[in-house]
Amino acid sequence: MMRESHDEKADFLSPEREAFFRDLAAGLSELGLARIATLTFEGRPAARIFALEGARTTMLYNSGFDPALSHLAVGLLSKALLVRDAIEQGRSAVDFLRGTEPYKRHLGGQPRDIVTVGLSR
Repeated sequence: MMRESHDEKADFLSPEREAFFRDLAAGLSELGLARIATLTFEGRPAARIFALEGARTTMLYNSGFDPALSHLAVGLLSKALLVRDAIEQGRSAVDFLRGTEPYKRHLGGQPRDIVTVGLSR
């Protein structure tokens, strides 16, 4: 679904990366540190999110949606439901991570500087 929703995501998601993300999601899910959630419409998947779960913060790592249902804003709705779920679980923040996608502003996201720290011995 990630591949279907954006050409950039399709280009990024090589078979090797897909295998890596599947393994990552499975391993982190077993530890309670990540989840994949699916929004359905009329019994079929409409959108999916892959979120990392911290003690106080839910971090939206990636998502996708069925382009045939884009007129229903299923991509935006899946993220709004993620925010609602984070509130219900008592988390203090939802981090949409990096990127300038419009939904981040629509859901109240604020830009933050990204800082890279290099460590050496």
